[in-house]
Amino acid sequence: MKTALCSLVLLACLTGRSQGLTLNAGSSRLEQFTYLPFIGVSTDPVPPGSSFGLFQFNLSGYDTNTDSIYFEMYENTPSDTPLWKSSLGTPGVLKGGAPGWKDLQGWVRLDVINGSVTLDSIKFDVYVPIDAISWNHYGAVIPVPEPSPFANFGVETAAFLLWNCLRKNR
Repeated sequence: MKTALCSLVLLACLTGRSQGLTLNAGSSRLEQFTYLPFIGVSTDPVPPGSSFGLFQFNLSGYDTNTDSIYFEMYENTPSDTPLWKSSLGTPGVLKGGAPGWKDLQGWVRLDVINGSVTLDSIKFDVYVPIDAISWNHYGAVIPVPEPSPFANFGVETAAFLLWNCLRKNR
């Protein structure tokens, strides 16, 4: 019984995750990334020339018939002229890209004009050219809202105390 209870508490610690962020009409989400880890060398077709940045908003509850959304991509700050902007998208995914983000940092903004959506995550990818046919690929998926470093502190502490008590009672 004690082992089962301890296992249940530990499982609760491991399953904590983001539940998304609901955005209603008039709401915005501005997200910055300052570093992207190296994923590997890619030969995926990317427009030739300088580095190319891509982003993707993963949404739930997005209906193209009732929801109106606007999104932008910025090189350094949201006060810059957008590298890319659009109000188009397919259900569940809004994505865009443009030359930029060679320094592996940048911003994106999502504005909900009409309706309501839940933002689950944002994916960032940057392709930096090595030669004419290969690219260094950097990228990350950021859950929204980002979990706090102390989000599971209480549960983790309870699990540790429970484990410690069970260990001493053997």
